[in-house]
Amino acid sequence: MRVASLDISGFRNLRPLHLNCALGLNLITGPNASGKTSVLEALYVLGRGRSFRTRQPRDLIQTGSMTFRVVALMTSNDGLRVPVGIERDARELTARVGGMPTRSLVDLARQTPVLLLNPDTHSLLEDGPKQRRRFMDWGLFHTEPDFLDAWRRYDVALRHRNAALRMNAADRVVDAWDSELATAAMLLDRL
Repeated sequence: MRVASLDISGFRNLRPLHLNCALGLNLITGPNASGKTSVLEALYVLGRGRSFRTRQPRDLIQTGSMTFRVVALMTSNDGLRVPVGIERDARELTARVGGMPTRSLVDLARQTPVLLLNPDTHSLLEDGPKQRRRFMDWGLFHTEPDFLDAWRRYDVALRHRNAALRMNAADRVVDAWDSELATAAMLLDRL
């Protein structure tokens, strides 16, 4: 999916904005403090439901506005066009995919794939394997349709197996979860 057009209103320091995006690379240029990062942040919020710059949603709402709104028309390689939108006030997030309300951030993420590379990205190398796995998982989520189900299956099996071990469950119970964990792990490894 790619962004064909982008509409932003009430977001940070940006005036209402409409962008028609080119098929290939799109460059956003301008002087310091002109809103370039805010445009990128709006796209990130659309794809993830949260900001990479703040944990407080009210910080994203422009002074004097009650809400912000970000809407993108996403286009797939086969020409399918899907509108994706998010609106946020101080209390609630409302999201739509294809004109239909959704409560799942997974639906947003599937339609609006975003990957953030910023100065903190060096933590992938410094912070250990957990961060690297999360980075790889995010990429697989966007490129392998079966990844999310396989990952969920693995996560459930791991949690149940670990709970069985903590409770000193019978060997047959632990063995059953070991088998499920191994099967799910092979699916993930293949992906």
